[in-house]
Amino acid sequence: MFVNARICDVTFVGRQVQFELADERIVTVPLEWFPILSLSPAGDREDYQIEDDGRAVVWPRLGERVTVDGILLTRTPPGFGDCDG
Repeated sequence: MFVNARICDVTFVGRQVQFELADERIVTVPLEWFPILSLSPAGDREDYQIEDDGRAVVWPRLGERVTVDGILLTRTPPGFGDCDG
């Protein structure tokens, strides 16, 4: 567990998800890392709740849960993170 790592806000920007943390970091990841969110309508993505004192975000209608530890500890999925240059 990260002592100061708590989610304060979630924003969808294009095909990216931005998680704003309490320590003022913003972690941006591709929306495709979360297939359920990626395939859902934008309105459903905006219907989320921050739970567990900022340690998780839940989308009740979608059955999706993302934890701050998962965001910070997840390895880049295959096919992502390749630089062309």
